[in-house]
Amino acid sequence: MGIFAYLGSKRTPWFFGVTGGWNMIGRPLVAGLIIGLILGDVRSGVIAGAMVQALFIGQITPGGAMPADVNWAAYIGIPLALAAGGTGEQAVALAVPLSMLGLGLFNFIMTINAYFPHMGDKAAERGDGAGIHRATYLAAVPSFILRAGSAMLI
Repeated sequence: MGIFAYLGSKRTPWFFGVTGGWNMIGRPLVAGLIIGLILGDVRSGVIAGAMVQALFIGQITPGGAMPADVNWAAYIGIPLALAAGGTGEQAVALAVPLSMLGLGLFNFIMTINAYFPHMGDKAAERGDGAGIHRATYLAAVPSFILRAGSAMLI
């Protein structure tokens, strides 16, 4: 679940970028299906995903600004509710506070990630192409720790 949480998060370029990640596997309905498959209860996963999706159906992220972190609502709220024997109602109850917590942590990670463009700029000044690539890939590490790490841990 942690890997899917990472692939479906904002600012993750790996799974067809924002279109395939954030706008597809990052949506609660799709996340509910994936979580249901992993936990062995597809029906409950899809129902919980649909109920959480209803909360965030009109959310857009213009310019990358996020009003709430749907990824945390989906990949942490839904599995917590289902693993505890709950239903979609419990997933909805967890979704809003988790989305606010996830948003705060996302903003913190983006603050940390402000370091990596400077690292890439310094490498560019030296003509170090490998350093530019290194800065680009290292920028994905804090997001991976936040998304995959927290989903696996929780």
